[in-house]
Amino acid sequence: MACSGITGQENEGNTAGNQQESTQGGDDAGSEENGGNGGENGGGGNGGENGGGNGEGTGRYDAPQLIDLGLPSGTQWAASDLGSTDPLVPGDSFFWGETEASTSSSYSNKYWEYDGEHGYAAKYSVNMRQGRLLDMKTVLEAGDDAAAVNLGDGWRTPDKEAWEELFENCDISQQFSASGDLEAYVYTSRINGKSITFHTNGGCYLGGSDNGHSRYMSSNLVAQGERAILNNGIYALDMGFSAYEVSGGNFRDSRMNIRPVFGGENKGIGLPLHVSENPGISGSTLTIGTSALFEEDFAQWNEYHYYVRLFDSPDRDDYCAETEVTRNGNASFTVSPGTTYYYLARFVAKKREGGYTYVWEGCSEVRSLTIGQ
Repeated sequence: MACSGITGQENEGNTAGNQQESTQGGDDAGSEENGGNGGENGGGGNGGENGGGNGEGTGRYDAPQLIDLGLPSGTQWAASDLGSTDPLVPGDSFFWGETEASTSSSYSNKYWEYDGEHGYAAKYSVNMRQGRLLDMKTVLEAGDDAAAVNLGDGWRTPDKEAWEELFENCDISQQFSASGDLEAYVYTSRINGKSITFHTNGGCYLGGSDNGHSRYMSSNLVAQGERAILNNGIYALDMGFSAYEVSGGNFRDSRMNIRPVFGGENKGIGLPLHVSENPGISGSTLTIGTSALFEEDFAQWNEYHYYVRLFDSPDRDDYCAETEVTRNGNASFTVSPGTTYYYLARFVAKKREGGYTYVWEGCSEVRSLTIGQ
């Protein structure tokens, strides 16, 4: 496809080419690839980015008891894991994006392929170089959410925001066994005084080995920072790390427990690069702005490239023109009246370390604009 009469150029004052940035902090994500670190089911769709609900569920699990902590969102939490009726006993373990429990010792699963050296995403990919595609999906769709599929309408695996709401509205205390060992954390609502208990031992597996402490899955993929490089970072509550924080230092090749929630909707994680919602139009010139929202905890990177890409159809693989810009720069294109255009920003970042070059290639959301006559 060709787009007649379209040209692209960077705005005056925005010199095209490499932009080098260097910050400190964060371990190399590549090294983790080899083993690093009775409730009412009252219906209601599982909306938002997750799409519609899932009817009655698979029937493999009974709906767990719900605890209403009076949270502002109205979200209610299951009293125990998916696959367990006792909050102190780990439930079934799942790979991120799979809806059936697993006992596999493989580092590969439904949407993640590990070839012994590198991992590749078959879905939920924020890095073209470590995936078979680039879909920039950062939250599980309903059909890939074990809680939604198995329990039915209204149920979901909690997203990062749901976990953070729990932390923000609860006092957290430790619970010890009769022998004096830490066995659980208890989250007591500051709103209505009700409590929910999370076990601390077992339930997380990497390569078939129990890590010895509990990790509870979220529905969100890591979309920014070091963990996004390999497409393998997911947010989870890691009891071996902290009971107060959902961390992005967890991996989709690990099996984890799921503590379902009921109500609310799962939301995606903000993408690292954005394009302007309202680009400028002056005559036949379209000016599109960009904004990079990279986290500050990057290890050293050798180079960045930023681009703005223009299309005359929603197909992201077949574009009309592309212009390289500086970080947060603008790109201008000559366009035709009466035409609908689609546009996005993309970036390529490279880091050379230990004889290996890490490449992160991602993009922004896709936006559209119709040029008036």
